[in-house]
Amino acid sequence: MDEHANALIELEKKFNLTNEKSRVILLIQKDILLKNQKGEELISLVQNNLKINDNISKQIALEIWGNYFLLFQDFLGKVDDLIVQNGGDLKKNQERARKLLSPHRQLQDFIKPYIYDFGLENAGDAARDELIDIMLDRALGKIDEEALVDRLQALIAKSKVETKATDVADTIENLLVAGDISKKWAEYYANLAENVLSGRPFVDEEEKKETEEEPLVLEKPEAKPRKELSVAEIQEKINKLSSETDLIKKINDAKELLGGLNIYGMKKTEIYDTIKQAEISAEHLGKSQNVLEKRAVEDELRGLVDKIMADVKESAAAPASAEEIQSAMRDLG
Repeated sequence: MDEHANALIELEKKFNLTNEKSRVILLIQKDILLKNQKGEELISLVQNNLKINDNISKQIALEIWGNYFLLFQDFLGKVDDLIVQNGGDLKKNQERARKLLSPHRQLQDFIKPYIYDFGLENAGDAARDELIDIMLDRALGKIDEEALVDRLQALIAKSKVETKATDVADTIENLLVAGDISKKWAEYYANLAENVLSGRPFVDEEEKKETEEEPLVLEKPEAKPRKELSVAEIQEKINKLSSETDLIKKINDAKELLGGLNIYGMKKTEIYDTIKQAEISAEHLGKSQNVLEKRAVEDELRGLVDKIMADVKESAAAPASAEEIQSAMRDLG
């Protein structure tokens, strides 16, 4: 989403588009992704809706095909053909797509909590990428438990942290046992870029074989009614949060309330990131034996909790509309 917003900003600058025209482009993109319109009709859609000439429409369409729709080629169909047919730089577009669809980019959010858990938060992007490679290789079965510890030991030594390689290895093995990472999971991320760029959707071979031999008939699960909180109920929960003095309980209650609020994903992710920082600070506070350090960490924790509360109150008071989400995407930088 960040890359899409940045690409749209560059499009605005390059073709001197007004906010209204940018909004029209977003709506066109949405219609194509929902398959209400065809990707090959993009030039005419841009030309007719923006009231601009054919040459500029083609240039804008090439930017959208190359910087955005190529990332969904496994869903939309042969976007690369449209780029070539209209004189675009397919190689440049593919290089960008491979970078954005690489495991190192796709798994940044997944790996984030483990970076902190393993003490690697100050080790840099290279350490993060190496940890992702190690997890993928273990899930794919390229390395056994002994080699896993050896790889982790080398990473930890290079990163100059005190974490034990065996502890990290145990965590990864537990993720495998729990199914949070698996061979199928690893294959998906390892092959994502090539599958997308080839136009082939990822399908597990065993699933494909099972479907071909005997189609699965699944019972429709009973719909679980979702309780919608009224404005009064939300306000009551926020009032209780405001009066809560136990910081740990306050963090947990804020997280629970956040899960039920109807706010857009970018803002919710931002608040969850702050909650994660607060949880790390709380853990640090519990382990610290130094009085001065505990006081400093507690001050930091209070600041984070205050930010969480302010963001939750703001989001609860004014959930974002579709227009505001589109505006937020344009404003991202």
